[in-house]
Amino acid sequence: MVSRVDVWSILGSQGLDLAVHIPPLPPYGSFFHMKFEELGLAETLLRSVQKRGYSTTTEIQCAAIPPILEGRDVLGCAQTGTGKTAAFALPTLHRLGQNPCQVNGRGRKIRVLVLAPTRELAIQIHASFAMYGRYTPARQ
Repeated sequence: MVSRVDVWSILGSQGLDLAVHIPPLPPYGSFFHMKFEELGLAETLLRSVQKRGYSTTTEIQCAAIPPILEGRDVLGCAQTGTGKTAAFALPTLHRLGQNPCQVNGRGRKIRVLVLAPTRELAIQIHASFAMYGRYTPARQ
């Protein structure tokens, strides 16, 4: 298993400069939770989130979405089922919606590339992006 220190060593050796967002620790026994409306996401994304029945963020979402909205790099780790995909999909779709796609002479430019270790996970991530981006002008 690769530790967080190993990851930072690898990234540093590649000349990558990552801005790290480390939220303050909550009081013992409490969690990071915010309403999605408090994050400043586009109305089209809030509509998708509400349609899924979500009203408050999970810890990973609360910690990751604000710095991603600022354009900062984030490295996160959380258990399965905690909303990691939404933690990067929602701010990514929000940022895509802020700047319209510039068409070059050969068609649309690639603006986002999401890498996944397995085909199954790639399919799940695609489904999440499609669901959250349903009411946005973003195309797949």
